[in-house]
Amino acid sequence: MKQNRIVASVFKAVWKCAPLAVSVTLLCYLGTAAAVSLSTEILARLFGAVYEAVSGRMRGVIILAAAYMGMQILQKLLNVISEVAWNVGVEEKCRYHFRMGLQEKAAALPLIDFEDAKKLDQLQRAKACVEDSVIPGCFYNIMILGECAGIVVGLMAVLCSYSLWFLPILLITIVPYPISRMRMGKEFYQLRWFQAAGIRKRDYLYSLFAGRNSQREQRIFRFGDYVKEKWEKERDQVADELNEFRVKDSRRLAWCQLLITLGYLLSILLSVLLVFRGEIAVGVFGAAVFAFQRVQSEVQAFFSLMATSFQEILEAGDYFTFLTLEEEPKRDGHFDRLKEGIEVEGVSFAYPNTDRPAVEIEQLRIHAGESTVIVGENGSGKTTLGKLLVGLYQPQKGVIRYDGQPLETISREELAETISAVSQSFVDYHLTVRESMGIHSPQFSEDDGKIGQALAEAGLGELADPGEYDKQLGREFGGRELSGGQWQKLAIAWAILKNRSILILDEPTSALDPSSEYEILSQFARMMEENTSVIISHRVGLCRLADQVIFMKEGRIAGAGSHQELMRDNVQYRSFYQEQAQWYGEKAEKGTTIRC
Repeated sequence: MKQNRIVASVFKAVWKCAPLAVSVTLLCYLGTAAAVSLSTEILARLFGAVYEAVSGRMRGVIILAAAYMGMQILQKLLNVISEVAWNVGVEEKCRYHFRMGLQEKAAALPLIDFEDAKKLDQLQRAKACVEDSVIPGCFYNIMILGECAGIVVGLMAVLCSYSLWFLPILLITIVPYPISRMRMGKEFYQLRWFQAAGIRKRDYLYSLFAGRNSQREQRIFRFGDYVKEKWEKERDQVADELNEFRVKDSRRLAWCQLLITLGYLLSILLSVLLVFRGEIAVGVFGAAVFAFQRVQSEVQAFFSLMATSFQEILEAGDYFTFLTLEEEPKRDGHFDRLKEGIEVEGVSFAYPNTDRPAVEIEQLRIHAGESTVIVGENGSGKTTLGKLLVGLYQPQKGVIRYDGQPLETISREELAETISAVSQSFVDYHLTVRESMGIHSPQFSEDDGKIGQALAEAGLGELADPGEYDKQLGREFGGRELSGGQWQKLAIAWAILKNRSILILDEPTSALDPSSEYEILSQFARMMEENTSVIISHRVGLCRLADQVIFMKEGRIAGAGSHQELMRDNVQYRSFYQEQAQWYGEKAEKGTTIRC
């Protein structure tokens, strides 16, 4: 029943993409099936007419030969029409449609699903289904199955009109073949299902050879052979499993082919016997042998396609199953501007496949119009808390409220109009300067004044010139390459240009030197005097300028208050701050001006 539902989904999806082209293709296959059976009957009569031609009656031979040739031409013509209709009208449209469906579904999933290995395996299988055109291929093969079935039924009707003995010979010698093919399809799908994680790892390791950053590190640290060895291990494991499967399947296939050959020989002997007994004419002999061989060929094709189709149906099911994953709930709550503050109450959050919560917050309040700095060591839960605050992740327990309204109910569109954010893992967009700025704020993409101001305030004065805005960034497309710090400043410029009432920065200056960091964050502090800002960092350089400092340790709040209050009352924070202050001081003694 599960397979039937998948087949119904396949037909519905492909039909929705290209109803006219699918209809033409179906009609062509039906016509081809009818033409093959009719050709066989004409061929039998042609053989008989040729045998009788010794008496001088050539007219019947010429007419039958012309009819047979006409049927062959018709079959070729139908094949051409069906191929063109399918390749042009169906396959490309389906690939585009299913890629869009996959992208839209992935965008609708909760972001936390991309931290779940099982969900990533599902995504891998769904992507493979789309990129390998499994769904249109499945539909195509099912149509061919229908054509093969029509041909087999028609030819068997012709053969049985000669003798019913052809039927048991065919069944006995051909039945092991479909059983073998069905088992092959099921076992191959199971193999690929279990290989999904290994294939993901193999492809990831291979991507390290082509990545610019990984290539740079390989040349510096000379670990290319190590990565190659790991990749070869994953590649060989996948290949060995496939080879083992193919060897096993080849043995089964060899025995089936022996039986099929035996069946063909028996059909010849039966035809000879029928001629000697006078049950069929000599002219029918050739047609009977031809028809039996064609039936065997079509039956083989039918069950080979059935095995492939069975495998493809299961793979198509991976795509449709992915589409049924629970999406992030729709949010329609209205929100304009933060007036009172953000409250976090009893929040607990753990990543998939882990028992230990990454964040546990009993009580936290961020007042509107104030600046808050969240600091702590690496792994203390700062970034996770930031993702919870902007609604990217949903806590398993507790609630986050904006002005008393649960964050999970606020419309994502309206939330985007309220929040500017720079993530720790921002993307380097290899576009023009204008296009890169316009990604986050399309309404300002043609406003040279605002673009220049944002770039200048982010410390990118070298790009804050209208003559630079339409120049390509990144060597990948022959443009100007930026340093890590410059890319990070560009990400900060996006947030400045967007200019929302809430600004959340996650390690926004990790690639900058402390002096540049202090200057840019001080600029932010001035910009956000009337708005709300949350800056997440493992550095303490801005703590003295913030209205509130949240000190985190092991996923919990180990201290909250002003910098002065924490320095006075919180031993752990004081030690954390002084360790960095001492480090900065040591650097300063060597001639680097760093403020803390």
